[in-house]
Amino acid sequence: MATYKLSNDWFDDTFKLIAIHTTLEDFRLVYFLNNHLKINLSRNKKKKIVNEQNSVPFPYFEWYDELSDVNWHCISNKVNVENNIKDSGLLFDSLYTASYLLKDKKKVDFFLKIDCDNRFKTQNVLDKVNEITQVTAYEIDTYTLNTKNKLILQGC
Repeated sequence: MATYKLSNDWFDDTFKLIAIHTTLEDFRLVYFLNNHLKINLSRNKKKKIVNEQNSVPFPYFEWYDELSDVNWHCISNKVNVENNIKDSGLLFDSLYTASYLLKDKKKVDFFLKIDCDNRFKTQNVLDKVNEITQVTAYEIDTYTLNTKNKLILQGC
């Protein structure tokens, strides 16, 4: 049987990735991102982003800027999954556990993925995102992501 190897050229890094740390709820964060960046992210309920552990979808927002031909995506990295405990005798019969889209980035709350060409400058975006109170943001070098995480993010 023949063995095929994927070259690094196959993973065309035409997206920028910004990690966002915040205590804000997803809808509040997106509201502030829309105001500060002058974009129009909205929730996409048709597209379901799930991981292999559960079927609970991660909150996902997107917007396509036709003028600059840029796709904007805001994806939650964390979702709380309810686990029912049967006959536990406890007051509450459910326990919530956190599930992560990218497990090696557990401290990141949201990802702002920008599908663009390599001429796009993220520093202006970072400056505006960091102006939001209760938000800290920085760029993630997409070359440091492992193959599985790259495939997950390219699918968004």
